[in-house]
Amino acid sequence: MGRLVLRGTRDKRRVHADYYDYDGTRRTRLLKGVRTKAEGRGLLAQIELRVRAGKPGLDDGDLQPETKTSVQNSMGPLMTIWLDSLSNRNARNDRKRAEAHLVSRWR
Repeated sequence: MGRLVLRGTRDKRRVHADYYDYDGTRRTRLLKGVRTKAEGRGLLAQIELRVRAGKPGLDDGDLQPETKTSVQNSMGPLMTIWLDSLSNRNARNDRKRAEAHLVSRWR
């Protein structure tokens, strides 16, 4: 049995599903596109059906990995252009940090 958790403000409400997954671990996931508890109940029912069938409640593999790869492929050249355009006092340090953490992730 799961539950819905409302977070955020009145204007920017976020609905999260809190449930026990197929392996017994407790998960709290954001239900993207859901604004009210009434909308979230339907998704929570689907999650619970998947868990009863022995599948993950919300599978991260269903998030279209092709789109993620295409975004990663387009980010490398854009980041290079952006890093070359830095002109602040701390530009050298910013470039080094970006190379170490951002470019290695997105290239």
